[in-house]
Amino acid sequence: MHRRPGLLLALPLAHVAVAYYFQWDMRSLNCNLVMLAALLFGCAALAAGRDRAAGFWFAASVALKMFPVLVLPYLAWTSRWRALAWAAGFSLVFWVGVPLAAFGGGSQTCAPAGWAN
Repeated sequence: MHRRPGLLLALPLAHVAVAYYFQWDMRSLNCNLVMLAALLFGCAALAAGRDRAAGFWFAASVALKMFPVLVLPYLAWTSRWRALAWAAGFSLVFWVGVPLAAFGGGSQTCAPAGWAN
């Protein structure tokens, strides 16, 4: 936007268009905005060719909500195998490593099985 300063005039209009929804999301204590930010950071990293960062951000967005898992087939479809591998690796860290570090390896390792019931 620094190359086209006229676009800065659109920012107040964009704010008016989305302010209610941002406030509603914050009031409801949802993580939709954080998930969206992580997904957008992943897309920006992917466009910049930073596969490790893209994988981290895509895995973080999937850890917050399951909807971004639909991005992962896109990585395979466009042959971005390194980004997909990084996303899978970071997903293991977020889904297995972080709970083990937080809760230990005792009876809490059966928690996902308890969620299904």
